[in-house]
Amino acid sequence: EVTNHFSVNLFWGKNGGVKGLEVGGFFNSVVYDVEGVQFAGLGNTVGGHVIGTQFGGLFNVAGGEVDGIQLAGLFNVNRATTKAVQAGGLFNISSGDFYGLQVGGLFNVSNGKADGAQISGLFNTANGKTKAQISSLFNTAGDVQWGQVSALLNVGKNVKGFQIGLINVS
Repeated sequence: EVTNHFSVNLFWGKNGGVKGLEVGGFFNSVVYDVEGVQFAGLGNTVGGHVIGTQFGGLFNVAGGEVDGIQLAGLFNVNRATTKAVQAGGLFNISSGDFYGLQVGGLFNVSNGKADGAQISGLFNTANGKTKAQISSLFNTAGDVQWGQVSALLNVGKNVKGFQIGLINVS
């Protein structure tokens, strides 16, 4: 239940909250919120909100809203609204609305709108409107405000911009 301003964990650390800096050799686990910066050799999990930056060698997972930056070697997952830059070696998932930039080696998913850009190696999907999607295989979204670019398929409900791909549906 304690919120720390500075925390260093050799293997795994579990805190009530962080308001400052947390560094973990392998894992950091926070029950409530993080305001500041988290670094972990393998991964970070936060039960509540993240306001700041998460760096995980493999992953970052947040249960509440994320406002800042999530960088991970494999994946970033947020179970609420995301207002951030998410960069994951494999994928990024935002269970709520997404505002910002998602860059994933394989794919990006926004279960709400993606008010920003999604760029990936294989595919992007947004259940609501999006501004831009760029991938090598396919993109799907609700309304598209700017454009979609892929080698194979682009699907948008109402496209106000452009679609570049072998098959384009709007």
